[in-house]
Amino acid sequence: MERRQLHSRFRFLALAVLLSTLVVPLGIANPRPVANGQDGDEFDFTINEAFLNKLASDDTLVQTMNVKMQAHSSLHSLSSDCEMHVAGSAQGVSMGSPSAIVVEPPNLCLFVPPGVSKSPGSFWPKNFDDNVISKTCEVKGFFRIFTEHASGTPTPSNPNHVFEVHPALSIKCGDNEISFKTFLSAPEGLRAIKATTATICMTRSLQVRFKNNRYEFQEGTQQCGNFAIIEITNLNQAWVHKMNGGHSAIARVSADGLSTTTLKLYTLEGTDADDWMEAVRLNGMTDDRKLFHGLFTYDYQSIIRTLKAGGNTLTKPSAFTTVRFPMALVVFGDTETVPWEEQ
Repeated sequence: MERRQLHSRFRFLALAVLLSTLVVPLGIANPRPVANGQDGDEFDFTINEAFLNKLASDDTLVQTMNVKMQAHSSLHSLSSDCEMHVAGSAQGVSMGSPSAIVVEPPNLCLFVPPGVSKSPGSFWPKNFDDNVISKTCEVKGFFRIFTEHASGTPTPSNPNHVFEVHPALSIKCGDNEISFKTFLSAPEGLRAIKATTATICMTRSLQVRFKNNRYEFQEGTQQCGNFAIIEITNLNQAWVHKMNGGHSAIARVSADGLSTTTLKLYTLEGTDADDWMEAVRLNGMTDDRKLFHGLFTYDYQSIIRTLKAGGNTLTKPSAFTTVRFPMALVVFGDTETVPWEEQ
C-alpha cells in the first residue's frame, strides 16, 4: 500500500514538473527577454550610456543617423500605416539592444516625389531597390523608441527592434536624396487604435536602472499600439516650447471623450501641426476643439530628465526607477475623426 501511494506521488510530482515547463503563468503573455544569459534579470530593452548621453546633448527633435539599409517591406495600404519599412544597422554608433533600426517614411502609399508620374505602388519598391538597399544612407527624422516589435518572429524588413527613425523626413544615399517632409500629415482613413486602448496606453509605465554598463528598461503591461487620435482639452501657451526641428508641449488630452491625462506632444517643423503649435505658443489656444492623429513613442526626453534628477549629468540608479510621464505622441497632423464617436 505504501509503495503504491509513493508511486502515485512520484507520478504527480513528475507531471507537475512537466506542466511547469509548458505553461506560461497567467498574465504574462510575452515574457521579457533575459539579459543575454548573464544573471537572469529580466528587462525589455537597453540603451547604451554613450548613446543616451548623445541624445541628451543633441537638443533636437530631428536626429541625423547613418544607416546601412538592408531590406524593405512591401508598400502598406492606407488602412494599415501607408508606409514602407526599411530595416538596417546604425553606423558609427552603438545604440543598445535589440540593436537593429527600422526607418519608416510617412504616407508613401499616397505620394511620390515631385515630377514623378508613376503610382506610389509601382514607384517606391523599385526606387528603394535601386537607390537605397545595400547602401549606407544619411537618414533624418524623429528617433522613436518603442517595443511593439522588440521580440517575436523576425523578418528581413522587420527584425526584432525598439529603435526607429519614424517618421523619417529624408533619406540621402550618395547623391540621391528624397525628402518626405511634405508627406507628413494625417490623411482620412489612416489607421488608429481604439479609443479605449489609446486611453490605457497613455498610462503605460516605464522603469530604468543602470546595470552591466548600460541602461536597462522595464515597461508596464498596459495595452498599447502605434497610431492614435487624441483631443487636446487644455494647452497653456506657457507649456509650449520651441525646439530645434519643431515644438514640444505638455497638454491635457483625452482619447475617449471621458477621461483626461497629461501627455507630451511633439510637432515637427514644416507641418501644419507645428505651425499651429507655434501660434499657441505666441497667442494661446483659440480652437474650441483640436484633434491630433499621431504616433506613440517612449519619450527619451522624460527618460533623460528622470536620470538627471535635477543635475546636469545622467545618474546611474542601481534599482529600477520610475520614469515620470514616459509616453509621448509624435503628431502627424490634425483630423476631423472623433475616435469615440467612430467606435
